[in-house]
Amino acid sequence: MSSLSFFPLIPAVTTASAAPVYHGGMIPCLGDVEPVNTRWLIKGYFPMGAVSVVAGPGGVGKGVFMADVVAAVTTGRPTMLFPDAAVAQGNVLVLTSEDDPGMSLAPRMIAAEADMRRVFYATPGWYWQQKKKKLVIGTSLFELIDELHPALVIIDPLRSFLEGNAAANGDVMRGALDMLQEKASTDQFSVVIVSHMVKKAGDDARMLLAGSGELWNAARSVTILGRLPKDESITYVTPEKLNVGTKAPSILFRTQTVSVKNKAGAEVETVRAVLAATTEKHYKEFDGRQADAAGTVTAGCQGVHHGPSERAGTDGWYGSEKAGNGRNRMQ
Repeated sequence: MSSLSFFPLIPAVTTASAAPVYHGGMIPCLGDVEPVNTRWLIKGYFPMGAVSVVAGPGGVGKGVFMADVVAAVTTGRPTMLFPDAAVAQGNVLVLTSEDDPGMSLAPRMIAAEADMRRVFYATPGWYWQQKKKKLVIGTSLFELIDELHPALVIIDPLRSFLEGNAAANGDVMRGALDMLQEKASTDQFSVVIVSHMVKKAGDDARMLLAGSGELWNAARSVTILGRLPKDESITYVTPEKLNVGTKAPSILFRTQTVSVKNKAGAEVETVRAVLAATTEKHYKEFDGRQADAAGTVTAGCQGVHHGPSERAGTDGWYGSEKAGNGRNRMQ
């Protein structure tokens, strides 16, 4: 007699129908979930109902890029960097502690031709004057969101809007990000966190984000900005992480110095983005660590697009293609 005969035979469960069915009603069942396509704010970059990150070193053009994003969302029209226009339109809420609204935010948004009636902002100082408490991710921020019903919330930088020392505590930061993700998913708006980058992070884009690694882990999409090593007048914008859908091609743009007018008629100097090209290349090929990568970026560009200035019937002013070299006046 074989020794195995002393042990009872247990038949394997081979079909789902043989498994017990839970009828408690408290735990969601995946079988009740209908598959749906990704809802986009801007296709290939920022999904709706999700937290995204835009990261880059100081002075690389993150604010200029985000101004173009705001223009796309508030107008619903094609912009210099997004010729296919935003998929979703609506109000934008900007949380900022580093950019001055009058000297930086407003001029850049006007230069990008955003609908300024749909752009709202909150600073820690303004909120303290209004409420005598700190503006943080949680009830205080969610009250503003419930009042405004934005399509896009921009947080720049994240650490200014975290409770206590959350920026130094990965678990606390992740809790705040999960709470923000749940709010965005429930109310169907997009969150973009603007982040600095760690210098000399190596080839792994996950090591680029300043602060806790939880920021990369929690984000549904991460977009990296940097300068081309062999032509620092050009900024690259490359989607490096996207959990849903297909990444868009990378964008190459230059900045152009322009003047805008305030309500008193005075000219205010600022900058705007001008599209140079699009390409399928990504961070590792842009950062100069791979041999000859930087030298082949321009040669490898595909789908070059010169911005909405060439389309007939587009209202408003658009800068010349000689970006960064001339000064143009916006009326």
